[in-house]
Amino acid sequence: MGKGGKGRRGGKGGKRGGKKWTGGGTRGNKKTREEKISRENAVLDRVLEKKRRREEDEISSSDEEDVGDILMNDKTDHDDLLQSFGVLKSRKIEDSEDESEAEPSIDENEEMMEEDLSDLLLEEEEDEEVEEEEEEESNSPLPEAEEQHSAITEPWSHHFSEKPPSLQPLSASPPWQKISLAPQVQTTSPSRPQLPVEDPFSAVLSTYSDLFYPLRTWDNEEQIINANVRHILSHLGRSYSCINGNDKQIKEKNIDTSECDDYRDQGFLRAKVLVLLPMRNICLEYLLRLKEWAGIADEDAANWERFVEDFSELDQEKDPKFAKRTVDYKKQFNGNIDDKFCFGVTLRKKSMSVFTTFSKSDIIFASPMGLCSTVLKNTRQGTDFLSSIEVLIVDQAGCIQLQNFTWLHKALEMLNNLPQDMSRCGDIFRIRSDYLDGNAKEYRQTAIYSRFESAELSSLFKSFSNRSGAVRCSRDYSGELTRVINSAKHLFHRVDVSSVKASPDERFEFFKQKVFPRLTEGLYSNIGSLSTIIVVPSYFDYTRLRGFFESVDRDSFCELCEYTPPKEMHWNIKEFTTRKRSFLLMTERFYFFRRYVVQQAKSVIFYQLPHCTWFYHEIANNIRSESSPTVLTLYSKLDYLQMLRVLGTSRTRKILTADKPTHMFC
Repeated sequence: MGKGGKGRRGGKGGKRGGKKWTGGGTRGNKKTREEKISRENAVLDRVLEKKRRREEDEISSSDEEDVGDILMNDKTDHDDLLQSFGVLKSRKIEDSEDESEAEPSIDENEEMMEEDLSDLLLEEEEDEEVEEEEEEESNSPLPEAEEQHSAITEPWSHHFSEKPPSLQPLSASPPWQKISLAPQVQTTSPSRPQLPVEDPFSAVLSTYSDLFYPLRTWDNEEQIINANVRHILSHLGRSYSCINGNDKQIKEKNIDTSECDDYRDQGFLRAKVLVLLPMRNICLEYLLRLKEWAGIADEDAANWERFVEDFSELDQEKDPKFAKRTVDYKKQFNGNIDDKFCFGVTLRKKSMSVFTTFSKSDIIFASPMGLCSTVLKNTRQGTDFLSSIEVLIVDQAGCIQLQNFTWLHKALEMLNNLPQDMSRCGDIFRIRSDYLDGNAKEYRQTAIYSRFESAELSSLFKSFSNRSGAVRCSRDYSGELTRVINSAKHLFHRVDVSSVKASPDERFEFFKQKVFPRLTEGLYSNIGSLSTIIVVPSYFDYTRLRGFFESVDRDSFCELCEYTPPKEMHWNIKEFTTRKRSFLLMTERFYFFRRYVVQQAKSVIFYQLPHCTWFYHEIANNIRSESSPTVLTLYSKLDYLQMLRVLGTSRTRKILTADKPTHMFC
């Protein structure tokens, strides 16, 4: 591991690299003669200015008419005005009676000025020495005895327990139902980012309730990241402030923690925050915001250059056709899109370390697959480092679901379990009683952010049991139909299902017996003759349909899924666009990760409404047909969440309560 670069720090100079840092660089403490002369001149000017003001006050006090103006400029209270007026008036009478008293000479004035100058210079030198000592203490490494709890209380209480200088106070009690979903204008400061005046995310996170926010957009992404990072730092600051305060009381009062339960303020291990993210590009944004909010410079962040290099996109990996993609695709897949990573971050007084061991980390950043892979590789450590997670943040949960939702389930099952090796847990009498009882999950805050709401994410959110409650956000939708710009006819056909478990089989039987015969016989207008795309959200439904088409006619269709090789993918698209194949089976995950626009399609069939409902209008707008194109959608009552975003709130309620199974929108 290479050595870090030299920085201009206080103290004796040292080297920084790897996990430990003993200071760095040198700083000169001698002041040149020119600096001393300039400082003495500045102090002398201030002394002369004070002397001039004092003489002006004495002269003006001799005139009764100017007394009221002088006192009003001082903005004192009414009683003080009267008292000052009386003092000045009596002083005038005494001066008039005792005219023999002479004013001080010029030599005496110079002696007074020299005394004032020396006193001011001495005070400023003492203040500078105190500031230099404080800076050296803040930049010095933590003692070995304090490594367990990382004495970061002092600077964090300055940065995060109070509002930043540019941060406006939150509203008294902003109701979540009245939150405006429109993007809010944010202004940035060169020293620290700034949150909106009324930030709803910080207001909810500060209550430590669980949060499910399925309304994430690219407009409010920056606001969400800022609120999450600030909440993480505030939580860690309060936690370590409590621990260090109790440590001080135990040491001063010589308290035996084995006989007193008032000082149980810790978990099993150090890691308190877990952030699950789908790809490295969003993880890079979180770390940049974390360093910016904490006020940490690049030279004070150990392994920072290595992190930026590992989580930035390489030039040879850039897609040459990236500029031709949709706007949504560019924002989602801009940068490094690797989905396997797991590392720890340690925060200290005015520094941070990246890629630290999990037992000494305060925050763990990982993807669900990366976290599960790390645990499986290190069987000796197991899931012990995840036993004391107090704040869990899952950002871009919709993208994680499209990657592999199983990894997220497995990652959440690893959290807040009793550690296998209790010897690494420190003082057991400082561990919270609820943690020892196995109830740590009830005190964990979970915040989930997604661009859409699905039945899987809703069921996952309902499984949490936070004692502080839960907040779930929703809204009314206008529908994706309003964004279709061509003259397509939208036909919605209902599929009656008996249960969630039986719905895949019943949907497949409905397609095989009622939809497919009409496609081949041409009973649907403009559907089934040529160039029909069939969009299937689930990969299991896709494999079932592929087997069915192969049994009927292998040469009648071609396929596109997330596992299709690039060479085969281009050949299938060419076969479909040249009308050699009538049907094109395409999964939602293929369109999400590749975003290929298939031209020459005359009709589209949605086997089931996609989770990313904005795909509906993107695919529908690409239909090219001489006559009016048609979009056929199969829906059931279990697709209520997707129907809300495609049809809109009012249309969905009418369709689900209607008796007829078929509805058309033009």
